[in-house]
Amino acid sequence: MVTVGKFGGEPLKDAKSLVWVVENIIAKDPDLRVIVPSAPAGITNLLTKAAEHRYRGQDGMQEIDEVNGQFKQTAHDIRMALSELQFEELSRAIREDGGYKTEKQYVDAIAPHGERRNARMLAHVMGQAGLKTAIYFPESGLITDGRFGNAKVLPESYAKVGSNIRDLLQQEFRVIVPGFYGVDHRGSFTTFKRGGSDYSEAVIANAIDADLAENYKDVDGVKQADPTVVKNAETIAHMNYDELEEMGMIGSKVIQFDAIAPLIAKGIPLRVRSVRHLDRKGTLIDGNGSKGYAGITGISHRDNCYRLSLFRRGISNVRGYGAAFYNELSEHGVSYAYTADASNTIEVLLHSVRQDKVEEVREALLTNPTLSPDSVTVQSGKTIIGVVAQGLEMQPGVGYALMGILKQDDVNIERLAQGGPHSIYFVVDGKNGHQAVRALYQGLREQDAFKKY
Repeated sequence: MVTVGKFGGEPLKDAKSLVWVVENIIAKDPDLRVIVPSAPAGITNLLTKAAEHRYRGQDGMQEIDEVNGQFKQTAHDIRMALSELQFEELSRAIREDGGYKTEKQYVDAIAPHGERRNARMLAHVMGQAGLKTAIYFPESGLITDGRFGNAKVLPESYAKVGSNIRDLLQQEFRVIVPGFYGVDHRGSFTTFKRGGSDYSEAVIANAIDADLAENYKDVDGVKQADPTVVKNAETIAHMNYDELEEMGMIGSKVIQFDAIAPLIAKGIPLRVRSVRHLDRKGTLIDGNGSKGYAGITGISHRDNCYRLSLFRRGISNVRGYGAAFYNELSEHGVSYAYTADASNTIEVLLHSVRQDKVEEVREALLTNPTLSPDSVTVQSGKTIIGVVAQGLEMQPGVGYALMGILKQDDVNIERLAQGGPHSIYFVVDGKNGHQAVRALYQGLREQDAFKKY
């Protein structure tokens, strides 16, 4: 059996954490053959900030000094020579700030060095523990589509990466693969979305046909609701990938959204668990949502969203109207979370978009000659709440029960829709968003409506 394990920034943040992870997890699990480390907590933010400052003509060296200081301290504590961390690698990339065409490209040249250094430190500690270890750097075969800051691994990369890593495994190495980045065809670093080490783990697991992917975090697993909003939210013991995907689309941040597809493609189960509470099994994710309704799986939400609504009488009489609307969003680089249409209205819910960009899209819609709308309105500060369960669309009375819970708590529902076969979503004013999440969680617990395991 081969397991790929990903360790987040908190579990690998300093020397004490590195040693603990190696002694208590990696050394004790002979099946954990491939390890994907993130950068220590906070390091990627510092490197990104430094790169942005440098590219804009500012100094940026304060952040670099802080990064170097943290790594030097950790190296000292694990008795590792500084030469092994190859500090010159980052220094060389920083000096080349004038050789990059865009800021995103320069940021991507700097940001992955946290993962690269942490991989070297993890290998050092594993070697001290007597483990035969090799580092497989992404530039050895993890070729991407070249989109800086939002790269995806090309399909043809999987076979080469899989072959290379399997060769190392056959030589009895434990293999470390730094997370968060790959390279384009020219060899330039290209990072994945934030949380991209999750995606790295999924790609590697797919490439080597792993039996299991384990994601070690500072939380016990996927919760039935956001624990920062619902303090007593319980851990979901078992869910399928369709449910995880729905929760991720709405707002759950436990697993990076792009990490789901490579695991589904090979039917590889994923376990999310706490690095500090190994006696807890965490959340096991596998399979799809083909089974019937067995209870509510969880509640997910996303704050600070926009409702963008276009109204025009007689929309149905204009051929290609919807295509023109969504093409305008695409032309401005805006993606939407959900859409809801009425007889003369098209409405989308937007998130992770700057307000000036939303206003730019609104102005473009108003002046589009094909659309010629009567009005385009934007409402900010909305919260999307999704209730997720397999087979939800076939279960009578669930929507009515959820509306009843919110009514009892005096929460006004601005929009209600079936988000897909496994979810119902609500839009409420952000001022009542967290109140609504807590009300739904408490109400569903009182009705004993959550899935049993």
